[in-house]
Amino acid sequence: MALRREELNDRTAVVPQDALRLLLERGDLDRYVRRMRGEYARRREVVVRALDGLPLRGDTAGLHLVVDVPEAAAARAAGEAARRGVVVETLERHHMGPVRASGLVIGYGSAATLAELREGCEIVRTLAG
Repeated sequence: MALRREELNDRTAVVPQDALRLLLERGDLDRYVRRMRGEYARRREVVVRALDGLPLRGDTAGLHLVVDVPEAAAARAAGEAARRGVVVETLERHHMGPVRASGLVIGYGSAATLAELREGCEIVRTLAG
């Protein structure tokens, strides 16, 4: 790996290295990760409750989940959601090779508030249900 790094002339600047070192030494990074795990768990719970009754995948961890929707319906729902101010993606664009599943990808990591997240999910629920 060191040889490959030399070949690429990959150097990380000193200032970011020092910043990361301080975060690690002071325990700030650990505290941040613990806090965000709790926050993302709360967000996931809001999404799962708001989409209750719809077929969901990936709802136990991560920052995204999938609502199973037929391909044509997923494309229509994503388009209409966007017109209503809610950004969702179709699962199709996340495939390499032949598409084997369809649905809507719901990302909840960047929602500003839980209320905003709940409102967006209600729109998706209406469109996908």
